Amino acid sequence: MKNPPLKRKIVIKSENGTVLVEFVIVFPLLIILIFGTIEFGILLYNKAVLTNASREGAREGVIYVHKSGADGTLDTADDTYHPSSQNIRDKVKACAQTCLITFGDDILEDNDITVNPNDPENGISGKSLTVTVNYRYDFLLIPSFIGNFPGGLDLVQTTIMRFE
Repeated sequence: MKNPPLKRKIVIKSENGTVLVEFVIVFPLLIILIFGTIEFGILLYNKAVLTNASREGAREGVIYVHKSGADGTLDTADDTYHPSSQNIRDKVKACAQTCLITFGDDILEDNDITVNPNDPENGISGKSLTVTVNYRYDFLLIPSFIGNFPGGLDLVQTTIMRFE
């Protein structure tokens, strides 16, 4: 009986470069994961800032202000009133602009903030005041051709409070 021929073992004597090949494969995925986490963390942070800003604006609008009114005399009938829509918008912008993280020249404009009713100065106790903030968040790293993100995402926050 003949013995079968011996199979030769292929022995790799050097593994130089395998670590580099593995690194080249894994590194881009790691970078995408890290920067994607940072990007969406900033997005959620900005959403929380807008939530707080709309609450501050609504609170500003529903409380009474007590100071001398149109007649210039303190403690007369026109001394207690609700702030104007512009005062509410200014409060929202002041709260948001100091904390928003932006990648460009995105700022919150007056037309991004909706106050309803439009004349909160004449607000009736028990009725609702709605403050809506609409902010366009532009992504830094996510290209516009991925998914439904055409270069950014609209962050909208609405707060409803009753007039005091």
